[in-house]
Amino acid sequence: MRIARAIASFVGHQLFSTIGIGALAPIALFSLVPALRLFGSTVSISDTRAVLTQMPGFPVQIVIGLLAGFSAERSLKQEQLKWVWVLPLAVLLCAFVLRSSGGRGFGVRFRHFFGKGCQPQNHCYDQLAFTCLFYASVSYSLGAFLSARVRKRSSIEQGS
Repeated sequence: MRIARAIASFVGHQLFSTIGIGALAPIALFSLVPALRLFGSTVSISDTRAVLTQMPGFPVQIVIGLLAGFSAERSLKQEQLKWVWVLPLAVLLCAFVLRSSGGRGFGVRFRHFFGKGCQPQNHCYDQLAFTCLFYASVSYSLGAFLSARVRKRSSIEQGS
Protein backbone atom coordinates (compact mmCIF):
# COMPACT_ATOMS: atom_id res chain seq x y z
CA MET A 1 0.00 0.00 0.00
CA ARG A 2 2.85 2.36 0.85
CA ILE A 3 4.56 1.75 -2.50
CA ALA A 4 1.30 2.31 -4.38
CA ARG A 5 0.83 5.61 -2.56
CA ALA A 6 4.40 6.69 -3.40
CA ILE A 7 3.89 5.78 -7.07
CA ALA A 8 0.58 7.65 -7.21
CA SER A 9 2.23 10.66 -5.60
CA PHE A 10 5.09 10.57 -8.09
CA VAL A 11 2.69 10.33 -11.05
CA GLY A 12 0.68 13.25 -9.66
CA HIS A 13 3.81 15.38 -9.27
CA GLN A 14 4.98 14.30 -12.73
CA LEU A 15 1.75 15.48 -14.30
CA PHE A 16 1.66 18.71 -12.33
CA SER A 17 5.32 19.54 -12.95
CA THR A 18 4.82 19.29 -16.72
CA ILE A 19 1.23 19.74 -17.83
CA GLY A 20 0.16 21.66 -14.72
CA ILE A 21 2.99 24.18 -14.98
CA GLY A 22 2.27 24.47 -18.69
CA ALA A 23 -1.33 25.40 -17.86
CA LEU A 24 -0.49 27.68 -14.92
CA ALA A 25 2.04 29.78 -16.82
CA PRO A 26 -0.43 31.40 -19.24
CA ILE A 27 -3.01 31.87 -16.50
CA ALA A 28 -0.46 33.67 -14.34
CA LEU A 29 0.92 35.78 -17.17
CA PHE A 30 -2.46 36.73 -18.63
CA SER A 31 -3.60 37.64 -15.11
CA LEU A 32 -0.68 40.05 -14.81
CA VAL A 33 -1.45 41.99 -18.00
CA PRO A 34 -4.30 44.10 -16.52
CA ALA A 35 -2.17 44.90 -13.45
CA LEU A 36 0.74 45.95 -15.64
CA ARG A 37 -1.55 48.24 -17.63
CA LEU A 38 -2.44 50.06 -14.40
CA PHE A 39 1.20 51.10 -14.23
CA GLY A 40 1.26 52.34 -17.84
CA SER A 41 2.62 49.21 -19.51
CA THR A 42 1.65 48.60 -23.11
CA VAL A 43 2.03 44.82 -22.90
CA SER A 44 -0.43 43.13 -25.23
CA ILE A 45 -1.91 39.67 -25.38
CA SER A 46 0.28 38.88 -28.41
CA ASP A 47 3.35 39.96 -26.39
CA THR A 48 2.43 37.54 -23.61
CA ARG A 49 1.76 34.77 -26.12
CA ALA A 50 5.22 35.34 -27.60
CA VAL A 51 6.85 35.17 -24.15
CA LEU A 52 5.03 31.93 -23.39
CA THR A 53 5.62 30.09 -26.65
CA GLN A 54 8.25 31.76 -28.81
CA MET A 55 11.01 32.66 -26.38
CA PRO A 56 13.58 29.88 -26.09
CA GLY A 57 14.20 29.15 -22.44
CA PHE A 58 10.55 29.45 -21.40
CA PRO A 59 11.23 31.87 -18.50
CA VAL A 60 7.62 32.08 -17.27
CA GLN A 61 7.28 28.30 -17.04
CA ILE A 62 10.61 28.10 -15.21
CA VAL A 63 9.64 30.72 -12.62
CA ILE A 64 6.21 29.11 -12.07
CA GLY A 65 7.90 25.69 -11.76
CA LEU A 66 10.41 26.96 -9.19
CA LEU A 67 7.68 28.56 -7.09
CA ALA A 68 5.38 25.55 -7.35
CA GLY A 69 8.14 23.06 -6.50
CA PHE A 70 9.29 25.17 -3.56
CA SER A 71 5.74 25.47 -2.23
CA ALA A 72 4.89 21.81 -2.79
CA GLU A 73 7.99 20.58 -0.95
CA ARG A 74 7.36 23.02 1.90
CA SER A 75 3.90 21.65 2.52
CA LEU A 76 4.28 17.99 1.48
CA LYS A 77 7.94 17.21 2.29
CA GLN A 78 8.03 14.40 -0.27
CA GLU A 79 11.23 13.13 -1.82
CA GLN A 80 9.51 12.29 -5.14
CA LEU A 81 9.29 15.98 -6.05
CA LYS A 82 13.03 16.06 -6.65
CA TRP A 83 12.92 13.37 -9.35
CA VAL A 84 10.16 14.47 -11.71
CA TRP A 85 12.72 15.76 -14.24
CA VAL A 86 13.95 12.26 -15.14
CA LEU A 87 11.06 11.14 -17.36
CA PRO A 88 10.83 14.43 -19.33
CA LEU A 89 14.60 14.27 -19.85
CA ALA A 90 14.30 10.73 -21.23
CA VAL A 91 11.49 11.80 -23.57
CA LEU A 92 13.45 14.89 -24.70
CA LEU A 93 16.57 12.80 -25.34
CA CYS A 94 14.57 10.30 -27.40
CA ALA A 95 13.04 13.11 -29.46
CA PHE A 96 16.47 14.71 -29.86
CA VAL A 97 18.10 11.48 -31.05
CA LEU A 98 15.23 10.47 -33.33
CA ARG A 99 14.82 13.93 -34.90
CA SER A 100 15.89 13.94 -38.51
CA SER A 101 18.40 16.71 -39.09
CA GLY A 102 18.61 16.35 -42.84
CA GLY A 103 22.17 15.07 -42.53
CA ARG A 104 23.40 18.25 -40.80
CA GLY A 105 23.96 16.81 -37.34
CA PHE A 106 24.06 17.88 -33.73
CA GLY A 107 24.00 21.67 -34.15
CA VAL A 108 20.81 21.65 -36.20
CA ARG A 109 19.09 19.40 -33.67
CA PHE A 110 20.33 21.52 -30.78
CA ARG A 111 18.94 24.73 -32.35
CA HIS A 112 15.72 22.86 -33.10
CA PHE A 113 15.12 21.92 -29.46
CA PHE A 114 16.92 24.71 -27.58
CA GLY A 115 17.27 27.66 -29.95
CA LYS A 116 15.27 29.40 -32.63
CA GLY A 117 15.22 26.44 -35.02
CA CYS A 118 11.67 25.40 -34.09
CA GLN A 119 9.07 28.10 -33.49
CA PRO A 120 5.27 27.82 -33.21
CA GLN A 121 4.78 30.62 -35.76
CA ASN A 122 6.45 28.25 -38.26
CA HIS A 123 4.11 25.40 -37.24
CA CYS A 124 6.86 23.64 -35.30
CA TYR A 125 5.83 22.62 -31.79
CA ASP A 126 8.68 20.35 -30.67
CA GLN A 127 9.98 22.88 -28.13
CA LEU A 128 6.53 23.21 -26.59
CA ALA A 129 6.02 19.44 -26.58
CA PHE A 130 9.44 18.41 -25.29
CA THR A 131 11.78 21.21 -24.19
CA CYS A 132 9.23 23.29 -22.28
CA LEU A 133 7.97 20.28 -20.33
CA PHE A 134 11.54 19.34 -19.47
CA TYR A 135 12.36 22.87 -18.27
CA ALA A 136 9.16 23.00 -16.21
CA SER A 137 9.92 19.67 -14.51
CA VAL A 138 13.55 20.61 -13.84
CA SER A 139 12.53 23.92 -12.28
CA TYR A 140 9.85 22.16 -10.18
CA SER A 141 12.48 19.70 -8.90
CA LEU A 142 14.97 22.49 -8.31
CA GLY A 143 12.36 24.44 -6.34
CA ALA A 144 11.70 21.35 -4.21
CA PHE A 145 15.42 20.81 -3.69
CA LEU A 146 15.93 24.44 -2.63
CA SER A 147 12.97 24.26 -0.25
CA ALA A 148 14.37 21.13 1.41
CA ARG A 149 17.77 22.82 1.79
CA VAL A 150 16.21 25.92 3.36
CA ARG A 151 14.15 23.76 5.70
CA LYS A 152 17.16 21.66 6.77
CA ARG A 153 19.32 24.73 7.24
CA SER A 154 16.70 26.45 9.41
CA SER A 155 16.21 23.29 11.52
CA ILE A 156 19.99 23.07 12.05
CA GLU A 157 20.15 26.74 13.06
CA GLN A 158 17.23 26.29 15.46
CA GLY A 159 18.86 23.23 16.98
CA SER A 160 22.17 24.98 17.78
